Amino acid sequence: MERTVERTITTMTLSVITLTVMVSLFNQILERMAPKLSKIGSGILEADGTEQPVFEHEEAEPFIISGYINLKNMEVGDTVTINQYVKLSEDEDYTLYLGETYTNSQTEPLKHVDKLPTIKGIKITLQQTSGTLKAYSWEFYKG
Repeated sequence: MERTVERTITTMTLSVITLTVMVSLFNQILERMAPKLSKIGSGILEADGTEQPVFEHEEAEPFIISGYINLKNMEVGDTVTINQYVKLSEDEDYTLYLGETYTNSQTEPLKHVDKLPTIKGIKITLQQTSGTLKAYSWEFYKG
């Protein structure tokens, strides 16, 4: 009987050790696979009625940008357009990729630029075309 208990304890101990090692290895793999984000810009844009650059970033190698623009200050009567431009080569100007227009107060005011890959450069602009001019906070990441 004592021998059976000893074997059971030994088996359970080995199982716990094996499981601990497997969890540790799994966590190491997940850490390597996780995207490394680095903040590359943030601020507050004071709208002036013109199309204004919120964020612009250029590199020699391809990269991915993600970020947020907060439209929580919008009210009834406000209209804001956010444009995303991409530069495909150093010799070209930016080309419009996506433009979105928002009106009135926003029930979901935090707008996300979602994992936009680019070859040479990206520029995000904001233009408030109606209503009392507001301030809009923003933040962008690379990775």
